[in-house]
Amino acid sequence: MLAVWLSPVYILVNVYFIWRILKWLHICHGTFGSRRFRIGFCILYAFLAFTPLTSYLFKDGMAHRILKILNNYWFGILLYMGMTIFLADGILLILKKSRRKGAQWIRSRNGFRIYGGICMVLITAVSAYGILHPRIIKNNQYEIRIEKEYKSREALTVVLIADLHVGYSIDELHVKQMVRKINRQNPDLVLFAGDFYDNDYEAIRNPEKVARCVQQIKSRYGVYGCWGNHDVKEDILAGFTFPQEEGLIDDPRMREFMEKDCGIELLEDEVVLIGNDFYLVGRRDPSRSEKLLETRKTAEELLEGLDHNNPIIVMDHQPKEYEKLEKAGADLTVGGHTHNGQLFPLNLLMKRIWENPSGYKKIQKMHTVVTSGVGVWGPAMRVGTDSEIVTITVSFE
Repeated sequence: MLAVWLSPVYILVNVYFIWRILKWLHICHGTFGSRRFRIGFCILYAFLAFTPLTSYLFKDGMAHRILKILNNYWFGILLYMGMTIFLADGILLILKKSRRKGAQWIRSRNGFRIYGGICMVLITAVSAYGILHPRIIKNNQYEIRIEKEYKSREALTVVLIADLHVGYSIDELHVKQMVRKINRQNPDLVLFAGDFYDNDYEAIRNPEKVARCVQQIKSRYGVYGCWGNHDVKEDILAGFTFPQEEGLIDDPRMREFMEKDCGIELLEDEVVLIGNDFYLVGRRDPSRSEKLLETRKTAEELLEGLDHNNPIIVMDHQPKEYEKLEKAGADLTVGGHTHNGQLFPLNLLMKRIWENPSGYKKIQKMHTVVTSGVGVWGPAMRVGTDSEIVTITVSFE
């Protein structure tokens, strides 16, 4: 497995970080060079560095939850620790070999103190910002026009949410803020486009409170949803999926919680005609369907037989198959999944992976809107991206 092959690299990188940090601390003050401090620091660092493994091994109880939360924060901090230390060491190496006047200053103890201090400030500042930033939910708005008739009203207000990942990193307070922002838009239709869960129903600490919050959503035509790739019980170690004795589980509590407790109508390769005015299509997620050995209908199979004089809105978790959907007659396709990279610099790569990684894009005659997500997955941070709900105002001919 890839995770097994990468584990020696992970260990060596962390050993290097420990050595660099201890060296800087010792130069800053002699107390940090004592054997007692070094042993204590190494134990604490090792505890954090091994939370991916320990949170995987301790599967139940409060110990699992605490380790999982620490692991999520640790991965984000480790990313920016690595970026900062490797970049700074590269600059340091160039300066040490430079023959320019004054370049030798960096060899001095004071120079190394300043160099290390700048690194620690950057790591702390970016990590703190990344931890706090996801808690601020923004509302991005788009206006589109569909050249079809909508008999009941002149415009349709659709609120799109995806990638909540309620569980270890997202609690009922975050859900409450999300619902408050949704209701401010006075939506006609609310869509949950997948990844409501974080791979585990048990990760929700207070499901009753979460359900009560979601029930407060007010929408003219109701609240609809589709599954995402993480809406299935699955053991994950450091972002990698490992085989399980019981296999993947389509946890029935997930469906019951969304439909019965939260009042979200799930669409699995299904079409509903809303108000005799427009169609809403909810697709099965390709990754989830593959894991559970389900079949997923093609775009043509889903949309054939519909009255294409009516507007057709497609909800699909992953922003894929745009050309097929447009050819089949979809007018608007909404989704999520990408998180827009969630963390810098990953957000810079998204346009090379997805045709529309986030925001609005028109594909021939079809409109597409992808949200960066209202929650977080993995590292409990956002840097360079926002947690958001999306308001789409659709006008018609």
